[in-house]
Amino acid sequence: MADADPQSAAAERALLQRAQAGDEEAFGTLMRAQYEPTFRLVNSIVRDEHAARDVCQEIWLTVWRNLAKFRGEAKFSTWVHPIAVRRAIDHLRSRRRWTRRFLPFLARDDDPAGAATPEPVAESDPREDLTRQ
Repeated sequence: MADADPQSAAAERALLQRAQAGDEEAFGTLMRAQYEPTFRLVNSIVRDEHAARDVCQEIWLTVWRNLAKFRGEAKFSTWVHPIAVRRAIDHLRSRRRWTRRFLPFLARDDDPAGAATPEPVAESDPREDLTRQ
């Protein structure tokens, strides 16, 4: 398997060094390059476009705050990936807790995952209902 283009790898390293020094424009360039793949990853986990966009905002704030910890031993996208996965899973956990707390009638006791699934509604035949009256 061939390695990535050395010029783009060098350009990414230069952008990372500038961003780690506090250059917001360099960070913006890095973020724009990785936003769509990150969004697709989060959306595949969360399965809600609006929530995925919110989670992505949290991800990029986390990345900005922790950028100084990035050592450059891997590609930037490789470093961002687990951050995105953890944030998406955290979002699912908080949504499940919220559902259990505020909509307990949607959470089933026999569901080990605690998924919010409504009880099935029994269907009746309107003609039978009329004859019973």
